[in-house]
Amino acid sequence: MAGSSSCDRGCRAAHASGCPIDPALSIIGVLNRDREAEIVRRFGFGRRHALTRTGFTLYARAVTAARDPSFYTELAVADTLDGHFDMICLHVALLTRRLAREPALAQAVFDAMFTDMDGCLREGGVGDLGVPRRVKAMWEGYNGRATAYGRALDGGDEAALSMALLRNIWRGRDDASRQADMLAGWTIRQEASLAAQPDAALVAGTVRFTAVPDAGAVDGGAADGGASIGMADAGEAR
Repeated sequence: MAGSSSCDRGCRAAHASGCPIDPALSIIGVLNRDREAEIVRRFGFGRRHALTRTGFTLYARAVTAARDPSFYTELAVADTLDGHFDMICLHVALLTRRLAREPALAQAVFDAMFTDMDGCLREGGVGDLGVPRRVKAMWEGYNGRATAYGRALDGGDEAALSMALLRNIWRGRDDASRQADMLAGWTIRQEASLAAQPDAALVAGTVRFTAVPDAGAVDGGAADGGASIGMADAGEAR
């Protein structure tokens, strides 16, 4: 996926898959504070493998953090299906980076994310033939974002991180540069916070996410969504 722009391969995959997905087809579109318990109850508990259960627990906590209302008010992330997916991608990408020393657990978190999405699609009535295509588009969207964010973080390049966030989360809107800069700063602080959390806590299914920065009054907010190119937008890997 290297060399893809924010509106080439990923966009084509999204549109070919039938995205954007109507919120009625995915619980991701109606996440609330009860979603963490629901994810673990529906997918995690009852699994025989403890690692799988822990992966679902950590994923569920990432989802809860991603739905912090402050992202959608203070930083004007679109409070839509697309915006929710973008923030889940960011949180899960940071979490799996932190779990690099525990690769099996990182894989369990990743698997939990896409098991959840697969289940949501099926429960929403998407047929067996359509689900793999849509999940693939979501995977491409996640992978592209994680690659772009990871490259910027590895290089200590906050400006590049801000640009990657702007392209993906705000679809390159010029009036969102300030919010992208603030989210880039939050992302760097969140990575540092995760790095300081002990391996033992994470392996036990405990993770903490930092508070969202206070952006004050936000002009030209994107709470109504604006233009959208789909939930699985962009194999962003530049």
